[in-house]
Amino acid sequence: MTGTDKREVQSLPATGGVVARLERYIETRRLDARILRLPAPMPTVAAAAEQMQVPPAAIAKTLVFTDDDGTLVVAVAPGDRRVLPDLLAASVGTDVLRMAPRDAVLRMGYSPGAVAPVSFLHAVKVVVDDSLVARERVLAGGGEHDLLLDIAVSDIVACNRAVIAAITRGTSA
Repeated sequence: MTGTDKREVQSLPATGGVVARLERYIETRRLDARILRLPAPMPTVAAAAEQMQVPPAAIAKTLVFTDDDGTLVVAVAPGDRRVLPDLLAASVGTDVLRMAPRDAVLRMGYSPGAVAPVSFLHAVKVVVDDSLVARERVLAGGGEHDLLLDIAVSDIVACNRAVIAAITRGTSA
């Protein structure tokens, strides 16, 4: 696992809803992953990194974008970098992408701000930032605000048949 804080972070068994779906996904695909319950919601990359005692780059953020036709594109990037919509759009061959509205994210099976990088309810295009693939593992959204997913980056790429592209620059604000 990616250097977790031993203070109250627990491995989580399947219980229901989003968690059960994600656990089944991990189990049936035999992923190198596990869901971790945190002692409190972690609304930001910085808060999660502090709780887990890892640098923000070890936290992967999963952001959902949409084009003018409503096609969803998921970007998975290091938490310390800013996803640039123009680079993301170019990586999937479209002109313009913007952040998806809340209802589109909810239809994918996750709450905004807690999107896991795998197990979407609908087919989506997924792009993983090329800087992230240098890492063996990351902590990512776990489907709920008090959950993180400890997962191998190679599993994120393989499960999603993800495009790997340079979609970020510098540090996020």
